[in-house]
Amino acid sequence: MEKLDGQIESMENRIGKKWDQMDQAARRQARSTLAALRKQRNELAEWYGGLKYRSVAAWEKLKNGFLKSCESLAKIFGKAEGEFKSNESAE
Repeated sequence: MEKLDGQIESMENRIGKKWDQMDQAARRQARSTLAALRKQRNELAEWYGGLKYRSVAAWEKLKNGFLKSCESLAKIFGKAEGEFKSNESAE
């Protein structure tokens, strides 16, 4: 989770440095993408917390939910990285 938080923070910093050069559409997209990342990160943290305190019987359900959350976060993060790189190259 710490590594993920660092990656999100790094992306926020990179966007912040380019903020004045971004048009309104790019800013809206950046805000939306960062909000989606934070939301998915929090969902992942909830699943992770559940894994630590659940019974063995609930393990499969939690494991599957955690894995789906990880996959979703990876997709959102990859999309965000692609959008940011696309905006950087357009400048």
